[in-house]
Amino acid sequence: MSFLRGSGMIVTCLNGGLGNQMFQYAAARSLADRLGEFLRLDIRDLRVQTTVHRYRLDLYPIRAEIADRTALGIRGLFVSRKIRSFLRGKGLIAADDILEKDFTYHKINALLGRFTYLEGYWQSWKYFEWNRERILTDFTLKKEAMGKNAGLLKEIKARNAICLHVRLGDYVASKETAAAHGNLTAAYYRAALKRAVRGGKRLSYYLFSDEPAKAAKLFGGGLKITVVDHNQGSPHEDMRLMSACKVFITANSSFSWWAAWLSQRPGKKVFAPKIWFAGLKHDTRDLVPKDWIRI
Repeated sequence: MSFLRGSGMIVTCLNGGLGNQMFQYAAARSLADRLGEFLRLDIRDLRVQTTVHRYRLDLYPIRAEIADRTALGIRGLFVSRKIRSFLRGKGLIAADDILEKDFTYHKINALLGRFTYLEGYWQSWKYFEWNRERILTDFTLKKEAMGKNAGLLKEIKARNAICLHVRLGDYVASKETAAAHGNLTAAYYRAALKRAVRGGKRLSYYLFSDEPAKAAKLFGGGLKITVVDHNQGSPHEDMRLMSACKVFITANSSFSWWAAWLSQRPGKKVFAPKIWFAGLKHDTRDLVPKDWIRI
C-alpha cells in the first residue's frame, strides 16, 4: 500500500539510545497491531551528525520500515522538532499528530485509517504489555551470539545469574544530564543486593556498565563479580546477555529496564530505583511493572 496515498499508517519519531528507541517502537508497534495498520519509523533525529546516538533497531527483526522523507515533508513533519512545534501550534501539520502529554501512561487515541504521527518517549509497560509475545519476537536479535558472548550466554542461562547494571557515562560527565537524571550510589546497590540474596539460593554476579572499571569500584572486593567489559560499542550484545539473567538490579536507565523486561526466566526478580530522575519532576508510577521491587 503506497505511503503517499493517505492510507492508514502509524509513524513514530525515534530518538535517544537503544532503550529509548525500543520504548518508542514497542508503543507504536502495539498501537499499529491494535488498529491493523502499517508502521513506519522517522529516524531523522538519529541521522543528524551531532547526535551521540544512532539507529539500532535494524539489528532486530522488527515489523516496520523507515518513513519516506517526501511523505513526511508533504505533511509538514520532516523538519526539526522546534519547527514541528511551531507548525503544530499553527495547525499546519497535515496528520493526526499525537504528542506525549507527560511521563505517565495515557491511552493513545489514534483513529483507524488515518495517518498518525507519534512523538514522545512512551516509557510505560502499559503501552505494550498486552502485546508481549510479539514484542519479544521483535526484539530477538537477528544474529546468534558468537565467540565469547556465546559462551557467556550459555553460562548465564545455566546459573542463578544476577545482572548488576551501572549507568555512568553522561550521567556523570555531563553536568546537565547528571542534574536531570542523577547517579545511583553504592547504597542503592547494597540495599538491592541485600534483598536479592534473601532467597538463600547461590547467585552468580555479572556486572554491565558503559564504564565497567569504574562501576566495579562500587561493589568493593566482597563479591566475586564477572565484569562484562568486551562489548563496548555493541550495547545490543550486552542487552542479550543481561536479559538471560534471572535477577536484576537495574540502574535508572531504559537500557537495563529493557534487559529486565525481556527476560523470560521463570521466577525472575527485578529491583529498580524508586527515584528514577533527580532534577526532572516526572511521575514514574507507570514506568515500572507492578511485580518489580522499587528500592
